[in-house]
Amino acid sequence: MSTTAEQAQTTDGVYIVSLEIKDTKRIEALLLKPEPTGLTVLGGLNEAGKTTALDVLTWVLCGDKHKPSQAHRDGAEKPPFASVEFSNGYTVERRGKNSDLHVTGPDGGRGNQTTLTGVRGFVNAFALDLPGFLHSSDRYKLDSLLNGLGDGIAERYAKLRADEKAKEKERREYHGEYQRLLNVADSLPAYPDGPRQVVSSAELIAQQRAIETQNAENGARRQKHAENQAALSETQEAVEELTSELATDNARRSESNIALAKASQKSQSASQEYDARKVSVNRLREELRKATEEQDAAGRIVADCAAIHNEVRIDVAHFERASSNTDRKLTEAQGAKARLAGALAQDAATVALLVDQPTGDIAAQLDDLDAQNEMARANLAKSKARAAAAIGTEKYENLSAVIAQLRADEMALIDGANMPLPDLSVEDDELRYQGKSWDCMSGAAQRRVGVAIAQRLDPSFRCVCVDEAECWDVEALAKFAGDMKAQGLQVIATRVSTGAECDYIIANGVVSEVAE
Repeated sequence: MSTTAEQAQTTDGVYIVSLEIKDTKRIEALLLKPEPTGLTVLGGLNEAGKTTALDVLTWVLCGDKHKPSQAHRDGAEKPPFASVEFSNGYTVERRGKNSDLHVTGPDGGRGNQTTLTGVRGFVNAFALDLPGFLHSSDRYKLDSLLNGLGDGIAERYAKLRADEKAKEKERREYHGEYQRLLNVADSLPAYPDGPRQVVSSAELIAQQRAIETQNAENGARRQKHAENQAALSETQEAVEELTSELATDNARRSESNIALAKASQKSQSASQEYDARKVSVNRLREELRKATEEQDAAGRIVADCAAIHNEVRIDVAHFERASSNTDRKLTEAQGAKARLAGALAQDAATVALLVDQPTGDIAAQLDDLDAQNEMARANLAKSKARAAAAIGTEKYENLSAVIAQLRADEMALIDGANMPLPDLSVEDDELRYQGKSWDCMSGAAQRRVGVAIAQRLDPSFRCVCVDEAECWDVEALAKFAGDMKAQGLQVIATRVSTGAECDYIIANGVVSEVAE
């Protein structure tokens, strides 16, 4: 197929106008004039030199790192020669014994640094070395895609991935400690019905002494209550005795008052008789002696009566004092009785509530203290291990949450990017097309992805080289050619075929154009 001026005008960017190779590797003579857009197929049998043509093109434009170990064709008399002409007026050649690089600019300038820099400014090495991309690592493929997305997506994705890997490393390193904490918490024995705190013997002994002291105080209060009850009983007896004594004193006082009344009466009668005798003495002088004697006798009676009267009066005073003293004692005894009765009433309620605490449990605990404390220590260790495991679980889950968020951010970043090809995505840090990993894609799908990434990396360089185009059948190849033409891309492809779908056929190192 020939290049037309009309086709050249419809193509934006730089494309290859012609590729000429002579006496290089196994190629004797090759001249390609690929279509500005669409697909140009270089066909031929295996080992005919198809891939060699692409390798030489890459060497010419991308530098000596792609230089073959033996560029000179076996049996050739002339040194290797390769020339690439671009639509922007640049021509790049490798010629001479040492295959030196020669560059001609649009203005006809040759070989200066400006001219060389100009070539390097528009040539997309990735697009020319697409076979290298197809056989590169998954990491390189993904990086190539991300770099082609622009907008700093590659840097932002790399930052997210670095953060994710750092957190994954941290989680991975912590996982052993986390599992150890869980295993320790699970392996430690526990006693659900056992104590939760270690108890010292001093505490138990102090408890026992406190209980014994309280019990002693309770006993003392009961003893005091019993003594008060006895005192109340004695006071009751004293009250009864004093009451009886007071009754006796009252009876004796009453008898003394009666005797005093009788003595007063007798003394009055004696006085009256004395007065009568005195009158009789005055009348009866004769009977003076007899009357005097009788008077003396009456005087003695009066004196006796007065003495009796005095004695009775003393007895009455004595009995009155005794009765008053007994009455006072009785009052005091009754007051003491009332006070004792009130105290006993209060004590009775308090004493009824007194409960002695048994010390048998504490004694048993002292006997079993070591075993109890061993269970308590085990429970404390279990509780501590569970707390540590809970903290470890929280830390592990937090790390997992951070990792999940970073992955979500990565997916959001990729989902928001303008992919160069529909159904092209990134999953699990790997390039995917139509949901498939690279090694699960067909050869045709791999090459579609490679072409799309190449053009996204440098849209101004419109040429892409594709090797092994036999991965498409004829119909699929025609569709691919139409897609490339619609996108304004120039694709130079090799194919193990000599059919009509080929634009050029290479055989025995010589290329011929297929007639339309």
